[in-house]
Amino acid sequence: MPDAVALTGVLLVSAGILSLAFQGRGIGRVSLFYALGTGCFIGAYSVVDGIGVRLSGTPVGYTVWMCLLWGILAPPVYAALRDWRSLVRGPRETLVAAGGGVVSLIAYGIIIFAMSLGPMGPVSALRETSVVFAALIGRFFLHERLTVHRVAACIVVALGAICIGHSG
Repeated sequence: MPDAVALTGVLLVSAGILSLAFQGRGIGRVSLFYALGTGCFIGAYSVVDGIGVRLSGTPVGYTVWMCLLWGILAPPVYAALRDWRSLVRGPRETLVAAGGGVVSLIAYGIIIFAMSLGPMGPVSALRETSVVFAALIGRFFLHERLTVHRVAACIVVALGAICIGHSG
């Protein structure tokens, strides 16, 4: 059972993420349905990853196999839903996409490694702090406005992550 500091951290992370999600907008039933569904999928893949890496016995092996399977299965599914021609891009776009893929693989590997060592709950909560990085990427690379509300929400998420990390 998590202690009070860890529970406070999970609540702060959750509140910060929700605050970013519903900034300036009301929430309708359809939106709520999709938000709850997304939360269920996040919970499911977090549990699958946590159990999978522990059963596999090797974080690197689990990460490599998962990424290989995604890489093999994703293109045919995409092509079935769309068409192969939309996958063809220029050299610059391909390089940027490959760079993003490598960064994604490394980030996933770090999370899987953490799940192999510690409890799944805190690691999963820390995993979702990626919204802080998304806000910063949005600001510096996509030139989005970083409002006071977004900064405050990111600070709340970061404080929650600190609480979770401190209690572990």
